[in-house]
Amino acid sequence: MEDKTRLSKEEIMKELSSLNSWFYKHNSLERQWQFIEFKQLISFLKKCIEIMDSQNHHSDLKLDTRNKIIKIKVTTHSENAITRADLRFAKALDRL
Repeated sequence: MEDKTRLSKEEIMKELSSLNSWFYKHNSLERQWQFIEFKQLISFLKKCIEIMDSQNHHSDLKLDTRNKIIKIKVTTHSENAITRADLRFAKALDRL
């Protein structure tokens, strides 16, 4: 079950130091990845989807297939805030 405990801005900023290349913007955590080959992007995307399904946490994705970039925006829409579930998801993506 998702932990929808809201985090304060201070908690978010503290947690950002333990994440790789994520930044805080408009009540969300955001990060992008760029790949050399298109098939690497697709492989990464499949792993993201597996994590989303296993955590029941479906974040916003933006694909730029021409430049082989994926941008992920993580927030808990029902809370309009960053929650513990968002951090758990971001940390899982950092391990990919």
